[in-house]
Amino acid sequence: MSAELSNNSLINKKVIFEANAFRRVPIHLGAKIDFLPDGTLLLTSGDGFDYKEQAQSLNSHFGKIIRLNKDGSVPSDNPFVDIPNALPEIFSYGHRNMQGLVVMEDGRIFEHEHGPRGGDEFNLIEPGKNYGWPAITYGIDYSGAVISPFTKMDGMEQPLKYWVPSIAPSDMIYYDGDLYPELKNSFLVTALKSRDVKKIKKINSLFSEESIFSNLKSRLRSIGISPSGEIYLLTDGRKGKLLKVTFTEK
Repeated sequence: MSAELSNNSLINKKVIFEANAFRRVPIHLGAKIDFLPDGTLLLTSGDGFDYKEQAQSLNSHFGKIIRLNKDGSVPSDNPFVDIPNALPEIFSYGHRNMQGLVVMEDGRIFEHEHGPRGGDEFNLIEPGKNYGWPAITYGIDYSGAVISPFTKMDGMEQPLKYWVPSIAPSDMIYYDGDLYPELKNSFLVTALKSRDVKKIKKINSLFSEESIFSNLKSRLRSIGISPSGEIYLLTDGRKGKLLKVTFTEK
């Protein structure tokens, strides 16, 4: 839905997209959005848990990243526009439950998603690519059953990084500001299960990882940056709190 904010109220509301991903239970929704430098909109649509096999199908929006124009129309250069029986909104596929989405200034797209029991992924997203779920995975089912015996397959992308056991990633930002020098040029991933923030930084061709804010001992649901460049954390649960991150010089 698009809308205009006027005096703290939403006006001119309009539905611009409705996913072809109807589900019985409201889980594995994805539901992250961001804009590309060309003004088009990306949004994530999870696999719906019970519908994971459809993440490999191009005729539904389960387990997909979708790209739209601001008015909800389909960009003419989407990768599956001219593919018979494929939904033209699809940008990439083979995803599970996408909780983090970051578009860089240069247009690169980074995403993270929950694996099942292990196999959470941090991915570089490219148009038309297949990210494998559930044909390949580094995780197993919650019951302990094998979902797939394969972790690699031709034509399917490998994650830049994966977590076993699961950290349950919940949100992500890329920080390139100056208020927190130790965090500069890093991805910051909030995690529910590991109860911390993963600071991920690319060094040469490898991604380093450091756990920070673990002293909070809280499931961390979301992270954001204010217009003035301050970082805020949102804890999870009935007693959830909004926390402002402060920096003290050593």
